[in-house]
Amino acid sequence: MTSRFTKQRTKKKGFLIKFSSGILFLAFFFAGIYLCVTSFLKVTDIQVYGNQRLKYEDIVTAVNVKKGDKLFATDLKTIHERLMSIRWIKEAVIKKDLSGVIHIKIKETQALAILRLKDRTFLVDNDGVLLEDIGDSVVLFLPVLVDIDPKEDYKAYKEALSFVSFLKNHTSYTSKGRIEITGKRPEDITVMIDGVQIKIGSGDYDKKISRLDFVRQEIQRRNLNVEVIDVRFKDRVVVRTSKESNDKVIVEKERR
Repeated sequence: MTSRFTKQRTKKKGFLIKFSSGILFLAFFFAGIYLCVTSFLKVTDIQVYGNQRLKYEDIVTAVNVKKGDKLFATDLKTIHERLMSIRWIKEAVIKKDLSGVIHIKIKETQALAILRLKDRTFLVDNDGVLLEDIGDSVVLFLPVLVDIDPKEDYKAYKEALSFVSFLKNHTSYTSKGRIEITGKRPEDITVMIDGVQIKIGSGDYDKKISRLDFVRQEIQRRNLNVEVIDVRFKDRVVVRTSKESNDKVIVEKERR
């Protein structure tokens, strides 16, 4: 009995040794294949999608990856961080395949307004990010924020951007010329539209624009030459004409 038990134990031990050796061999085998593959696979191409304003060359330079670099040594997280450091890029998705191609899909942010501050001019997106110093370049159809400092006048700056976003989506409102926005406090936000100062203040843009539309019709009907329109009040609109020093008050009637 003891001899048979010893033989079975020896046989089982031999099987385990062979099994372990086989597993170890396969591990080294596949590790060798992996090392060979990762050593020989190179970046063959970089494809960029979604760029409209940004140039392909500028994007590739920013990611700092070149053809011939080791594919598996290319860290996608690092590439993503480099792309997101570009102010014009809002979103980025990066993938790579075994053919050696790196695919970069980006979504660019859009300029919402122009900021004119201390003799410098910037394009600004809807988050208030200064995208680019455009110098003396002329950009048509974008509202201009005048001397509203993003740091010193932060609340007024955000309020002005909110109003610009509203105007962008308010398709019923039209302007013939450039729109300029000033104000150091949210309640002082003033918009110059078609040569008329409109004191808009903060919030309730739908109601204020509705009152403004009504008043513009009244102004046109009465043939008034207006300098200032104040729509910040709930129960009245104050209008100042160029010929009179006193304010005229136009009360909006309830429209059914």
